[in-house]
Amino acid sequence: MTRLAAGWVALGLATAGCGGPDAKPTAAPDNHDHKDTAMKSSVSPAGEHHPGQITYIDHVENRTWTQTAAEVPTTIAWVKVDDHWKAVVQIEINGAGDRREITKYGANHVFLETTTATMGTPPAAPSQPQPVPTPMPMPTPTK
Repeated sequence: MTRLAAGWVALGLATAGCGGPDAKPTAAPDNHDHKDTAMKSSVSPAGEHHPGQITYIDHVENRTWTQTAAEVPTTIAWVKVDDHWKAVVQIEINGAGDRREITKYGANHVFLETTTATMGTPPAAPSQPQPVPTPMPMPTPTK
């Protein structure tokens, strides 16, 4: 099964109010449950608990590292397989050149999904404008 995972971008919004020359600035009300944000991926959308750690094995750059489920988006920590959420505990990255294959595994090295991506070439540096010589004033010939 091949799936492309969408990245999430969070935007922070600030509000400001005007109440006259003596008004003090007020912050936007904080109705956000910060405990829930910190634990966002440690619990699946169905309420199941993640074992906690995700190990990354990058065969392209020959490095390994670990992150907690709470540090990554839900789309990385969980995979829905046959209507059941499975915790991702290992991610292997393979590839060469501009091609990458990211494979996610659950407990006991059970295959969950593979995502294949082609890395685009980085955008070219903006071309530098060609310098334009500064006109030099020419003396006016006198008679």
